[in-house]
Amino acid sequence: MTSTDRMMMAVALLFFAASGAAADARPAPLTSKAPYPMYAGVVSSYGYSQMPGIEGKAKPALTQIMLGAIGAISFPRLKGFLLGMRSDYRMLNQHTGTDNTGSNFRGERFNYFAPALGWQLGPVTVLGDFQFLGDYVLDALMTSGSNGSFEVGYGSPLGARLMIDFPLWPIGDLVHVAVEGEYVRFSTFENYSTEQSSELTQKQLLWRAAAGLMFIL
Repeated sequence: MTSTDRMMMAVALLFFAASGAAADARPAPLTSKAPYPMYAGVVSSYGYSQMPGIEGKAKPALTQIMLGAIGAISFPRLKGFLLGMRSDYRMLNQHTGTDNTGSNFRGERFNYFAPALGWQLGPVTVLGDFQFLGDYVLDALMTSGSNGSFEVGYGSPLGARLMIDFPLWPIGDLVHVAVEGEYVRFSTFENYSTEQSSELTQKQLLWRAAAGLMFIL
């Protein structure tokens, strides 16, 4: 073996040793050797929303600002299957004409629990949740003659949301981009002053398309 060959072998051994040390120093991925690693984060998004199918009224154009949290367990042996929950609060603002007689849909909604299922496909995560809690409370007060004004909203929600998130290069380990689509219908009209609810003959529909950021915990 010549001196050049010995030098090349030494360089190769040093290279492999350095590569092994660097690999050991890297943080473990989300679906690492841990049997049940967590997928968790805080999500903030901004999106466009609309309420179609409103009888006798123009379809209001709305925007929603949302702040929420996600917590799920990942199952690496099941190819990245996720099982967890979502919780979020959102403010809805109307951008079409409003008044206090039922055409003002500005309000808020606190969806405090929604079971979620998803998959981790490499760096991309797909997560869907099923919604059945959280009234859509209107800011405007309804007037009823001599009875004065009362606070109202829509209850008995039923719907689903789909979110796709992926790393935001070059800070993808901490911050991800999230895009969401959501479709919910409300079956009851709520009078919070008298604590009475009535069934809607026509379901109140609400859909949303949004984009935002997810901060990985």
